[in-house]
Amino acid sequence: MPKRAPYKDTAARRARLLSVRNTDPTAATEAAKRSLRAGRGEGNVHARTWRIVSPTGDAYTATNLYEFVRAHCALFAAADVLWKRTGGKRGTGGEYCNATAGLLNVAHGRARAWKGWTCKHAE
Repeated sequence: MPKRAPYKDTAARRARLLSVRNTDPTAATEAAKRSLRAGRGEGNVHARTWRIVSPTGDAYTATNLYEFVRAHCALFAAADVLWKRTGGKRGTGGEYCNATAGLLNVAHGRARAWKGWTCKHAE
């Protein structure tokens, strides 16, 4: 098999890439806002099915853990459902609260329970 020539980043190649590259991020942002798989809800691309058990023994099945916590915020302490950001603008992801962080720690095996709550992937 012949050896490939070393990669060259020529000015002509850079100019061609810039001519075909979409440098306007607003079109992608608008498309993501319209997409059902990019927004909040059960259709989100990262949503998984969870089995959540409360400290009183009530079992819940949820398709999206974050939406479950938002919809059932009365089940958790008020301080545990204050939403925080890890960076970026509002609506660009990175939101979490103590309840989601605690339940995800349990689901990923980093803790046995969080304030009596257990959570695992439903399969």
